[in-house]
Amino acid sequence: MERALYLTLFWCTYFCICNAAVKVTFDPNPSLDKILYTFCRYSTCKSEDKETEVERSVTERLTAYSKYMNCLIICNDRIIGDAKKMAQARTFYNTKYKKIVEKLNE
Repeated sequence: MERALYLTLFWCTYFCICNAAVKVTFDPNPSLDKILYTFCRYSTCKSEDKETEVERSVTERLTAYSKYMNCLIICNDRIIGDAKKMAQARTFYNTKYKKIVEKLNE
């Protein structure tokens, strides 16, 4: 159990460091998964995405990550069954997310 906790922390740290160094690009032909993830992350699950400079214990970080992942799963499930929400997600990706990417790369 303790080993799994340390491995999880290692990978979370690794991805945080690597993602900070990678330039974000806008994909003009995204997959459905990318559209859903982007829409859910920046709209519905925005409050759950709090892996910033706040000091937390390992348990608090894993709890926050778990809540965030659950939020993404629930959001994806709601959108997949609704054509109107799917259209909203596509529109969000092609307009607002494009602006977010441009702002990040300034």
